[in-house]
Amino acid sequence: MFINREAALANDADAILKGVPLRALLAVSQPFEAGLAISGIDAVILIENDHNAFTPSPEGMTCRRFAYLQNEPEHDRLATRLARLMDGKPCGIVLGGTRDGPDLQRLDALLAVEEAKRQIAIGETLILAVIGDNPAGLLHAASFAGRTLRLRGLGWNSRVLRQNGETGGASHLAGELTLLAAANAGVPAFGWLDSELSGDALAETCTHAHRAGFAALVASRPDQISAILATRDRDADSSEKAR
Repeated sequence: MFINREAALANDADAILKGVPLRALLAVSQPFEAGLAISGIDAVILIENDHNAFTPSPEGMTCRRFAYLQNEPEHDRLATRLARLMDGKPCGIVLGGTRDGPDLQRLDALLAVEEAKRQIAIGETLILAVIGDNPAGLLHAASFAGRTLRLRGLGWNSRVLRQNGETGGASHLAGELTLLAAANAGVPAFGWLDSELSGDALAETCTHAHRAGFAALVASRPDQISAILATRDRDADSSEKAR
């Protein structure tokens, strides 16, 4: 078995992608941006850059906070970047560019080291893995099951996938493969909205993603949150009327 059996997963973020018809997450590059839509989001994903470090929660911020970590083959560099992110005490890590199951195992082991250093319960830090942003992750869709008990969702990011060489015709297939991989791993699937989406195109994308089976959507801009919430409310009303 591949599972880290030391993982203790009693965590408030445990059901981050479950419990309501459609979860809304917000990716930000600056912590203050989360405040623009704080009442509507289930979690913030902070993307670290050269001008912005992941720091402990500002006073008054109560939503769950994830740190975004871009995967890379160089073990020591990945470990160094993860250690810096863990200083900010995230409830979980969003691993971009996840290529296969062993990438999850490696992150699981690195997290255990960082948790031990900080006297955090082993297994408390959760993982959301983006597999639909690179061809390798999609081609290894069956490899993510049973790798770590930390895993709480598998994601698809069509914009980054296009940047990594995917042609437009494969985008729909990539979403379906992500859904199948998540079902095989026993976790929800989440999608990442293109930052350029707005208006009717945004509303249609949210509706299609929800009906296809995505349990959560990540907004690339704070103003996209309202579209996610509108989709959730509209589909919830439709389901209620159908009963």
